[in-house]
Amino acid sequence: MQDSGDPNQPDECESFAYWAGRPDLVPGHDQIPAFIAALAGWWQVAEAITGSILASLASYYQYPHQWEPGPSSYIEVNNYGAPPDRELLQGRHEDGHLISLVVPDKPGLEVEQAGTMHPAAIRPGEMLAFAGSLLTAMTGDDPGAIQPLYHQVRNHHFPARLTVLYFVNSPFSGTVPPYVITTRNRATDMAALALSKCTLFGKVLPEVLA
Repeated sequence: MQDSGDPNQPDECESFAYWAGRPDLVPGHDQIPAFIAALAGWWQVAEAITGSILASLASYYQYPHQWEPGPSSYIEVNNYGAPPDRELLQGRHEDGHLISLVVPDKPGLEVEQAGTMHPAAIRPGEMLAFAGSLLTAMTGDDPGAIQPLYHQVRNHHFPARLTVLYFVNSPFSGTVPPYVITTRNRATDMAALALSKCTLFGKVLPEVLA
């Protein structure tokens, strides 16, 4: 069970994770070929968008290092119900990733601006890309040039609500220098930080990635 910072209030959704663009990490993947093909197609689009964003960050920060985010990133498909006693399906939180790409099929996502939550202005077919706290650490963490977007999901009591996300992480091992080095993050192991942030809210990694 995943949560948004409070294990006593688990997220009101079922989640399906597709890690690293690898169908072999999905149990019984050979029994759901159409679904796996759809995920693979979504992965290609998300990876292209991510590559463009990371290339822009590397150019802006004159970052000479290269690493591949795909092996430590994943698609997550969240299927929400409508519990009558919950105001929020997910509470206020930030994502512990570099970048999140989000495509909801119904309203409910709210983002924080100047301390107040507002409905996310996403029209049907649009995608929202936003920063997570790993990117904050990568850009100085003092407090960091790029702050995470705090958000939540309100319960509008739809019979069903589906969200597809792509969570971008830096590698979970090896050397990952930050974009901006400060006295605060100079000694931080960014690979270990990426791993710990990814599992912060109850995410379970495939054994091959753990």
